Amino acid sequence: MEPQNVLWLIGGLALVAATYKLWWPFNRVSFLVRSILKVSPNRLSTLSRQFAAIDLPNIEQALRELGPGGRRFGIAAAAFMPSFVTEDLGTLLTGRRQITALRTESIQIGVGKSLACMVNGIAFIRKPVPGIVYVRRQEMFDRLEVQVAAPGPGDAEKLMEAIEHACTGKSVYKGSIISIERQRLANRQQTCLSLQFHAPPRLTEKDIILPEVTLRLIERNTVGFFQTLDAMRATGRSVKRGLLLYGRPGTGKTMTAKWISSAVPGLTTLFLSAEQLFLIKDCCQMARMLAPSMVVLEDVDLIARDRAKNEDIEGRITLNQLLNEMDGIAENAGVLFLLTSNRPDELELALAARPGRIDQAIEYPLPDPPCRRRLFERFLAGLEVEDLDIDDLVARTDGAPPAFIQELVRKALAASLLEGETKLRQAHFQEALRELLFSGGSLTRRLLGFSETLLDD
Repeated sequence: MEPQNVLWLIGGLALVAATYKLWWPFNRVSFLVRSILKVSPNRLSTLSRQFAAIDLPNIEQALRELGPGGRRFGIAAAAFMPSFVTEDLGTLLTGRRQITALRTESIQIGVGKSLACMVNGIAFIRKPVPGIVYVRRQEMFDRLEVQVAAPGPGDAEKLMEAIEHACTGKSVYKGSIISIERQRLANRQQTCLSLQFHAPPRLTEKDIILPEVTLRLIERNTVGFFQTLDAMRATGRSVKRGLLLYGRPGTGKTMTAKWISSAVPGLTTLFLSAEQLFLIKDCCQMARMLAPSMVVLEDVDLIARDRAKNEDIEGRITLNQLLNEMDGIAENAGVLFLLTSNRPDELELALAARPGRIDQAIEYPLPDPPCRRRLFERFLAGLEVEDLDIDDLVARTDGAPPAFIQELVRKALAASLLEGETKLRQAHFQEALRELLFSGGSLTRRLLGFSETLLDD
């Protein structure tokens, strides 16, 4: 065949292919609507609602419940339109847009668990009413929208209400332990909310080594709060609460929060660390939807300092957001705010001294002799010891926080292993004590609250 004729043949085939793509009606969205719902697209009523980006798994769960085995389709990109631009459902129903392979994304919904979620696709469902659901994500703005279409306005509302219910009462996040942070989107300056899931800690009440009176006070205001939640709500009393745990670093405040998160069945726990406290608005929005819930704000003094002394504009804005969100939680919400601080004297009085925001402050003391003995027993569990004088170690660590005692045992173990020993002896602890106290000099001793008599042999 002559080259010229080959070119004509290729051109002709391309024209036929383009004509098929543009004019072939049987893979258009409008044709599918007529064939599946048995109604003209022009007679459908549409309804839309914005959702948080993190609700994508909840929407997917709702679609699987409302339309099990229902037909789903992706939407082909329009010619000459950027890939990140998506059209609304009304345009898809009445235009010439065609279907394509369905796009899904794997979203983490727990520790070791993920869910394949439909993105920028349509699903045909049969209950509570026949209709169409379009999950639309505008990637440029990290915005998630659900649009529904049904024969009548009332039907569209029923369909949307069913999806909304799945995103609250049946959320995939209920009962999880989650830390919230922001992640920057690839090749853009925007950020999106990121959820990190944590396995329930293997902690029991025995692992929280505190004076009995302090432990019982914490238990009544946390575990007890959630145990009496429904009974308290029935009396018409407020079931939101704020608790401040304060004390020196390493005294066990964060460990207590982890214990509470696993001690209450079905509790959703949301952790915000110091550098993520500006996300308090997003966190409280989740807490309201996932109640009963606990919001743990660690090292809150980093943003909640006395406003008269705080010259950081961003910190002031975050503090105002925190105050507004704590006030904005409904009285019957079932949300507990658990704040931790190493410097309670620097906290803003509007936060720390106002009932309704902080209802109870609990000091974490340095461990007394009985508590220090229990700490040594816990950290030595599973290790072989010989000629070890626990009474001497308890006396020598007067004024030490639990974190120091844990590090002391670790250093003593390291010293024994370096010597090729299989058992911990008093000499190993003596060496570890000297290393910890002398290497840091007087500053370490002052920070840890030690007296000079502890340096004696």
